Amino acid sequence: MKIFAVSPYSQAIGFTTPTGVTISPTPLGVNLYIGVSNASAVSVILPNPNTMTGYAITVKDQGGNFSSATCSVSVANATMVDNVLSFKLTQKYQAGTFFSDGNQYWAV
Repeated sequence: MKIFAVSPYSQAIGFTTPTGVTISPTPLGVNLYIGVSNASAVSVILPNPNTMTGYAITVKDQGGNFSSATCSVSVANATMVDNVLSFKLTQKYQAGTFFSDGNQYWAV
């Protein structure tokens, strides 16, 4: 079992830009936390699930903007996220945690 830990990579993810942002985290072999605070639409592209088997990526609306600036979560190689190609986070302060089973991601 892997214990959740905020990776060093998450320290670089906090956006306040006025335009849409695409975030593509690099697989690190640890659980990832992505905190988003920008006021415009965000796309989070998850790494290939076979590089994150047994790990999770959490995406959190730290700025309270997802109700007006939707966050779309997808995988670069068109792999499914909870059996859809693009998982939407649409509520203020909403978080989504995406667990990889090696074949696809599941929202938990």
